[in-house]
Amino acid sequence: MKKYILLSFILTLLFPTVQAGERDWHIGLSPTGLINPNSRTFRYGGSISLEKQLKSRNLMELNLWMTKDKRTKDILKDSEIILTGYYKPVMSLGKNSYSLFKWGPSMGFGQSGFLFGLSAGFEYDIVFKNRVKMFISQENNLLFRSANRFSCGLSIGFRIPL
Repeated sequence: MKKYILLSFILTLLFPTVQAGERDWHIGLSPTGLINPNSRTFRYGGSISLEKQLKSRNLMELNLWMTKDKRTKDILKDSEIILTGYYKPVMSLGKNSYSLFKWGPSMGFGQSGFLFGLSAGFEYDIVFKNRVKMFISQENNLLFRSANRFSCGLSIGFRIPL
């Protein structure tokens, strides 16, 4: 965890200071933890996201995340890989931060084959002067044809401008 924080601090210092604007693209990385409230199983993984800022304070994001549980022996067979497309309208604005509500469809594959479903959640972003974003995201996933039909989780990470 200390290495992750140190790496993120170095990345914020390396990028030059520029003006933030509309229609920016960001690529994000974050560790993810999900829990299924019914079976009380914990899964962990990571996500890679591509985010585009649209006009009028709305954002669009494609998020690819992969999760596995502690009992997994074969990562390719036992994990779930899911692609989610989020539409994220801004709920509140601060001086250098904002909060979002995000929702969208999900599809991917897991142990039982093809998965599909819906995802929704909340996100809080802090924007630095060099347009690097630090975010904390709460997610709720409803996946059909999955062993973990409903799961909720937390992601903390950074988005770097392209």
